[in-house]
Amino acid sequence: MKDKNIIKKLYIVLFVLVFILPAPLYYAMKRYIDTHNYENRIIPQFPALTAENYSSYPASVENYLKDMLPFKNQMAKINGIIDYRVFKDTLSHDVVIGKGGWLFYTGKQDIVEDPISDYTGINLFTDDELDTIADNLKKADELMQQRGGRFMLVLSPSKMSIYPDMLPARYGESAEYKRIEQLYDYLSQNTDICIVNAYEELREYRASHPEQIIFLKYDTHENYAGSYISAQAILKSLGYESLPDINTLTLKENEEPEADLANILGIKSSVNDPNNLIAGGYEKHENEFWMNATETELRYTNLNGDAGYGKLMMISDSFGEGMLPFLADYHNESYMVYPRTFKGEMIDKEAPDVLIYQVTERLLENLLKFDINK
Repeated sequence: MKDKNIIKKLYIVLFVLVFILPAPLYYAMKRYIDTHNYENRIIPQFPALTAENYSSYPASVENYLKDMLPFKNQMAKINGIIDYRVFKDTLSHDVVIGKGGWLFYTGKQDIVEDPISDYTGINLFTDDELDTIADNLKKADELMQQRGGRFMLVLSPSKMSIYPDMLPARYGESAEYKRIEQLYDYLSQNTDICIVNAYEELREYRASHPEQIIFLKYDTHENYAGSYISAQAILKSLGYESLPDINTLTLKENEEPEADLANILGIKSSVNDPNNLIAGGYEKHENEFWMNATETELRYTNLNGDAGYGKLMMISDSFGEGMLPFLADYHNESYMVYPRTFKGEMIDKEAPDVLIYQVTERLLENLLKFDINK
């Protein structure tokens, strides 16, 4: 009987230690382990108890403890690896695991996003919406013409539009006609705006070069090859000299590989994409690079001013970051700003010779609110 009581006490002690030890152990080890905020969330403060929040205070404390859970990254990584390697599926609302381990973005982190509706083609624009987008873009085109410059719209496809065959079978076939095609057709037929439809460019390139991967396996974005093809299409529309053949590029490993979707699942350090490379060998000029602290503005400056063309400005989402280095080699100065940071006054400040508005398929709805003068 005495031995049984000792065993019971040991179980109780072990049970208590399981709950108590992780916190002090975590704070003792946190400088040696991964504690990066991969979710880019605001780190919460411990909630203060007040007369107004006493009824909701327990729930606030519970939410705080969940968010500040010791070894959260490590547990998320283990869970992500099990989902990815064993079950080949995930409970995430933002990421789906496709064939061959490919990851696809299916979430709505931005209120206008709906990648699955884009894929199935159920969200075509109304006639009024198409008119509104056309009017918004024509204002930008007219402004640049008045300034003696040029305006261009670049439409970039989402990953699942180029690799529909790598999606899980439950998503079915890609729509025969999607709103990225609808928008291109409407603008081409009803405006004089210069448009680069990278959707068609990339789809045709994949069909003719099946051996060349053009999107990142664990990320939402094009890889170096996809960005290169998109940039080449832009340069062609501008009437510039072409980039060198893609097969002549020098490629090196990306020391900080792009894997935003793997990040969401907590498995970035456990996956490796052999096509996540940095391209070189295309440069004819020496450029200096600058980025602001919030990573919403980028600039390339030709150190010798001998690029041959004036100033390029891009209002662009993150897809533009991949294209900009290739485009910058043709301009004495190249500046990119994210749409959420763009202000109309920037046009006067930057005085571009070429203005490009680049938008990715899942963010096309933002064109409804685009105002070059805002």
